[in-house]
Amino acid sequence: LVSFNTESTQVKLSSKFLLSDGTTFGSIVQLQPGDYERVVVPSELEIIGSVKSYETILIESDYKISVYAIHLEDYTTDGYLAIPVENLGNQYVVATYQSIFPFNTLFAIFATADNTTVTVQLTTEVTYEGINYFRGDTLTLELNEYEAVQIQSNAAS
Repeated sequence: LVSFNTESTQVKLSSKFLLSDGTTFGSIVQLQPGDYERVVVPSELEIIGSVKSYETILIESDYKISVYAIHLEDYTTDGYLAIPVENLGNQYVVATYQSIFPFNTLFAIFATADNTTVTVQLTTEVTYEGINYFRGDTLTLELNEYEAVQIQSNAAS
């Protein structure tokens, strides 16, 4: 979390996803002007495979902030810059590398409102909900607020 403001900024992070200990993730961070803070997120909030999930985090702040997310594991590092809700559009291009067995490429889409329809035009083979989809196929999905869908390529496709 990064603050570029001249005022102190309170940032609240929360998730609806129920963790294995029966709790949900939540954190409140106070950022001073020009300050940054690293927040460690429970590993249970990692989405695995091609699935719909509520393993998402809502981030709210008093003032504008930047949110950089980094995920580090052996042999992989992934990251993104979160886009504020008021700046979201409705068409995106996902850039990924070509899969090299056994590593898959993936992306996730998060809904900010109920009954969000998402259409994905695939450029590689994926399996979603037990169905194989191929290059050129279209997936149409319905998501609810704070729900995500992760689409993962089939290895080396």
